[in-house]
Amino acid sequence: MSFKRLFILIIFVFLTGCQNNSLTQTELNSHETTIHTSTQEVNSTKKTSDDSPSPEKDSSKKQEKIAFSRDYSQYGSIDELINELIDKYNYPASRLGIAYQNYIIDESYYLNENIALNAASTNKVGTAVLYLDLIEEGKINWDSQLPASTYDFETGGGQITNNPIQSSYRLEDLIANLLVYSDNTAWNILINYYQNNFGHFNHALIENSGATQIPDTLYSNLNFATPNTLLGYLTKIADNKKYLPIVEYLSESEHGQRFKLYINDGMATKYGQFDYAYHDTGIFYENGQAIYALVLMTDGVGTVDPFMGELNLIINEWYHYRLSLQ
Repeated sequence: MSFKRLFILIIFVFLTGCQNNSLTQTELNSHETTIHTSTQEVNSTKKTSDDSPSPEKDSSKKQEKIAFSRDYSQYGSIDELINELIDKYNYPASRLGIAYQNYIIDESYYLNENIALNAASTNKVGTAVLYLDLIEEGKINWDSQLPASTYDFETGGGQITNNPIQSSYRLEDLIANLLVYSDNTAWNILINYYQNNFGHFNHALIENSGATQIPDTLYSNLNFATPNTLLGYLTKIADNKKYLPIVEYLSESEHGQRFKLYINDGMATKYGQFDYAYHDTGIFYENGQAIYALVLMTDGVGTVDPFMGELNLIINEWYHYRLSLQ
């Protein structure tokens, strides 16, 4: 074989191999896309290529079946569901405080909603509400510098706690660390600044909840709350645009934990733990609208993360089940 023919043959083989490799990569990309689409379908979040609204599409969405974790047709109310769940975990009802309010359908559930317990970090939501009210009143702004000292330091998570204490911090940085990382030092700075400039912090916090039944324990202790006072803060921020920064920060926290264990997307939550008290609070959003708020406070029943996750799951699924019947 001549050198010219040999050279042409080598070039042909090389080009053929490149084409085959390109095809294989295309097939691989196609396979990965199929897997991703399949996952979306399992989560009942099917999307069409054209998202423009039409009667036909709205009708098909209503007919789409959602896979629930249990058969909800055997239950008559949310009360039955939650009470059964409490029995399943064998928790004494007297050690639980629950406040649930659905903003779309006429539904709620309350259990020991006025019990006073150490709030741990759940009162940080109410603290943020106080400061956004001050911003609206023009008494402070996001860039305001709040003084700090080593006396404000308290161990825990957050960028402020885990870095050398500065002489002052921007309000926005304090609020962000307070809600996303549950920064205790940031909280102390906010509490002290409010107390020194705007009045009694604890009284303002309680009154801002809007709750009508307030145990004396809340006034005599700096950081106590009831499920109802915590629900009051959530209801206040749920659909009010001025509190949107709070909701956005809460949406960034605690992914895949507690109330977000099974329902992560759409949940804005704030967890709290102190000694034997484990709590979680949150709002569920769908299509930009607040659907419901949920508060769970516990006292001396241990780590309750699985219960927290399942409680929010059944409430979420029950809501969607009821919608499917309409």
